[in-house]
Amino acid sequence: MLPLRVGILVTLVASVAYEPLRWLTTMLSPSLDEALGGVGGVGGLANLGSPTANCSTTTGGARAPYCFYPGLVFGLTPFALVVLAVWVLPLALGALAATARKCAATLTPTASTATASRSLCGAWVLMNVAWFALPLAQYCFLDPFLDRSLWSRVLAASIAAAYPLSWNLSLVAIPSAGANYLPPLLAVSRAQLISTHKVAACSSLFWALLHAGGQIAYLVSAGKLRAQLSPSKGEHLLYCFGALTLALLLALATLAAFRRHRGIAPWFRAAHRAMATLALLSAAAHWWPFALLLCPAVAVGATGAAVLARAKVECEREGELQDGQLAGGPRASAAALAASLGASVAGLCAVWAVRGSVMGRAEADTYSPFAFPPLALVLGGLVARAAAGLVLARWCNRSKHAASLLPPSLPPPPAGDPAPLPFSLRSQQLRSCHLGIGPLGST
Repeated sequence: MLPLRVGILVTLVASVAYEPLRWLTTMLSPSLDEALGGVGGVGGLANLGSPTANCSTTTGGARAPYCFYPGLVFGLTPFALVVLAVWVLPLALGALAATARKCAATLTPTASTATASRSLCGAWVLMNVAWFALPLAQYCFLDPFLDRSLWSRVLAASIAAAYPLSWNLSLVAIPSAGANYLPPLLAVSRAQLISTHKVAACSSLFWALLHAGGQIAYLVSAGKLRAQLSPSKGEHLLYCFGALTLALLLALATLAAFRRHRGIAPWFRAAHRAMATLALLSAAAHWWPFALLLCPAVAVGATGAAVLARAKVECEREGELQDGQLAGGPRASAAALAASLGASVAGLCAVWAVRGSVMGRAEADTYSPFAFPPLALVLGGLVARAAAGLVLARWCNRSKHAASLLPPSLPPPPAGDPAPLPFSLRSQQLRSCHLGIGPLGST
């Protein structure tokens, strides 16, 4: 199996095992409940403890929404460090391993596109059921507050829906953002990656509607909707950003539904990319652990941008970036992805360290913390883009140097023949843009 495929498989298995392992750990070791607690582990991942009267870091004391506590390294808690390592390392190691082997020059799928799509949909449905089932059982049957009435059960279902929503939003951008360079690394077609993106996007919208709809229904039944959407308190921004994220997802779905309309098709990709970026930034402000879980998506997107940019610089033929025409070749793209993953984590750590200083000060406000998760994604994306660009430039320069050492591939034309050379200097430059100076994956 291709190494990057193995990395993605390990990451998906980790996402399914995350909540069962977290819940089992808190059951076997109640002392760890504070370090791993919160909805989806938000407390342990975002340094948020239960408010106490002697809490000095958050305004309000025992009535505060949380009590911030410092992290271990760069503001990250031990739990966050473990989750980040399990979430990012398999992909980074898989990408590194892909740089040491040749990728197939042609794709040889074993099943038809329709069969592969059905299999993908079935696997994705099973994963979503796994993400949703355990939290639903926990909140419906083990939480006494959520077992009181019909509306509390609606609230329980909406909170449980946040779990699959989080995983879907963390993964939805990866297939589309990497569609120009991931196919040879995964031995799939670009169409299959786009199909995967559409499946994840549809499930993201479904869980978003269930999550937000249940929350709204419960708040309306309790007469608290207007108060919770008022920015009079910092913690209310949680609901404001949640509403904004839902609005952006609905706008994205509407745009995608009319993407083939002749008035929308010319600018669909640019608008879709911009709105999707805003939706993920808003989601990170709504649920702070997204800053960690979106690191792979940020890295994949940054690498895709670097691949396109390198194609413009070296070849000026962006339109030829298809399965068989990748700037620098698939191994160079894999090296850029590995560097980009590390850089995205570095950007996160830099912002998270500042976040720890700001939120850890005495009587810290509850407004400024909402800025740090989106800032972490933005800085991580910028650093990842720079790292990927540097790696691609170095790899392509190595390919050019190797090309200069090769003997001429064709003899000169006969004397007096005015016809141009079959391979001009320009074509040699175009060939040097691809790893190995030849077809996809050749060395």
